[in-house]
Amino acid sequence: MRITPTTELEYRCKKLQEYMAAAGLDAVVIVQNADLFYFTGTVQNGNLYIPALGQPIFMVRKDAARARMESGLKEVIPFGSMKDIPGILSQYGYPEPERIGLELDVLPVNFFYRYQKVYPNAAYSDATPLIRKVRMIKSHYEIHLMKDAADQLDAVYRRACEVIRVGMTDIELAAELEYTARKSGHQGMVRMRGFNSETFFGHVFSGSDGSVPSYSDTPLGGLGVNTSFGQGAGLKRIERNEAILVDLAGCVDGYLIDQTRILAIGGLSDRLRRAYDDM
Repeated sequence: MRITPTTELEYRCKKLQEYMAAAGLDAVVIVQNADLFYFTGTVQNGNLYIPALGQPIFMVRKDAARARMESGLKEVIPFGSMKDIPGILSQYGYPEPERIGLELDVLPVNFFYRYQKVYPNAAYSDATPLIRKVRMIKSHYEIHLMKDAADQLDAVYRRACEVIRVGMTDIELAAELEYTARKSGHQGMVRMRGFNSETFFGHVFSGSDGSVPSYSDTPLGGLGVNTSFGQGAGLKRIERNEAILVDLAGCVDGYLIDQTRILAIGGLSDRLRRAYDDM
């Protein structure tokens, strides 16, 4: 298992502190899994408190021992409830924050209310733009992981060319490709920008199923295997001379590469080729 280097975590936290100072924030609290992993190196359940000055404190509900093992941050401590936070911060010499930044684009309202009870006199603002500003610039370490994810996805598409056959269903093809991805180290789920929102590998469609819309906040929908989920690969059987759309995300240590490829058994009609070229 690869652990995010301490130097990476320290740099990310310090960069956020620079933006916090410019925005006049005394503290930022991070709880959303993707952001939590970025700044702590783990997704153990807890609150990451980043002061404008000083060491970040990762207060962990479950599991603190594992968080200490996985995170390179210096201060990783257990805590039981939100009401413990002021006492913990006081022990570290941190004053009561007057302006607190939260991930307001994804944070559940109840969590926000709980923080308001802990610090009723504080002003709250959205820290998401600052967090995303830090995250958008990738380090050499991150780029290396993204290249690994691209290699993983390359193996998946090579496998697709080997296994696609007339008569197999879209879901059978999806299962073959997901199996290949898992054997190559794919974590099985990918994160989206929603509160602890995660999705599966991606979409695989053939023929007309590729044009079926769905509720999903994605460019593609699909019928899925039943109406309780209503997206993704379904039970349609693959035919000759039709477009087979494979849109999957490679994922290594939380870092993604998203690629879409159009395949076909035989070939595509001139009309479909023109449509593809026009895209």
